[in-house]
Amino acid sequence: MARRDRQRRKKRQRWVWGSIAAAITLGTAALAWSYLPAGKASTSNGGPQAPERDDTAKQ
Repeated sequence: MARRDRQRRKKRQRWVWGSIAAAITLGTAALAWSYLPAGKASTSNGGPQAPERDDTAKQ
């Protein structure tokens, strides 16, 4: 009887720790995803960029 209770407790602990690990993994992935540049392809193919200064117009 006591052995069965220990096995149940171990199984429950494994489930809890597995859930915690999954939550940490998903949270870390979401955080990393939020730091990735949003328009990755738009800057490499000549998309909208900051305008360059034109010093010739002031002369």
